[in-house]
Amino acid sequence: MKKTLIYDLPTRLFHWSFAALFVAAYFITNVFEDESEVFPYHMMIGLLMALIVFLRIIWGIVGTKYARFSSYVLSPTALIQYFKGIFSKNSERKLGRNPASSWAALLMISISIGLAITGYLITTPSKTELLEEIHELLSDGFLIIVLLHIAGVILHTIRHKDPIAKSMITGYKDPIDDSSVGIKSNNNIVALFFIIAVIAFVSLMANGYDPKERTLDLPGFQIKLEEMEKDKSGYENEYKREEKYNDDD
Repeated sequence: MKKTLIYDLPTRLFHWSFAALFVAAYFITNVFEDESEVFPYHMMIGLLMALIVFLRIIWGIVGTKYARFSSYVLSPTALIQYFKGIFSKNSERKLGRNPASSWAALLMISISIGLAITGYLITTPSKTELLEEIHELLSDGFLIIVLLHIAGVILHTIRHKDPIAKSMITGYKDPIDDSSVGIKSNNNIVALFFIIAVIAFVSLMANGYDPKERTLDLPGFQIKLEEMEKDKSGYENEYKREEKYNDDD
């Protein structure tokens, strides 16, 4: 039986770039100190993640059938039935996202928005210890969902003989029956726009990044690529940075 195109190219590009960026950001924040020259890249990766999530939200509204959020199975009852079905003979394979992957995708997108907002705020005078704790909690929560998602993909693949990880690479899945309807186009033009937007934003960050000042100049505003620190006299980021470079000299 001929395979059916389910996931268009923009959806697959988002999926893998989103995963790669999270791994890179999580690695940096857990391996390097905040004062490290590498740490600002954690924040720039976060900004890039925010951009692709924004693009994915748009595509989730106007995209192809299985890319749209309206195709996600978000009923709690359906989720419970799905997990019950995995361990019984009543399990049913879906052509698009199953309830577990639907919830995982929605949670990861939602958490990434929270990470972007809290990550930005802790670089401003609005920073509080609570904001920092929320950011760390969201990061750990994201990791847990990723690990559960991977475990779910493995379990689903074994149970249904349905390699859904492969389908997120090729875009194709085995049809359930002769009436299974996929999508007609990979939407290569939209995928090209996605790639151009990412490259353009990376270029903007590369040109606007000042490693000595640890700032990022983007059209219309500037971002501090470090956490705002307080002492009794107020904010001390500038002093700490100048002291570091004087010591290096």
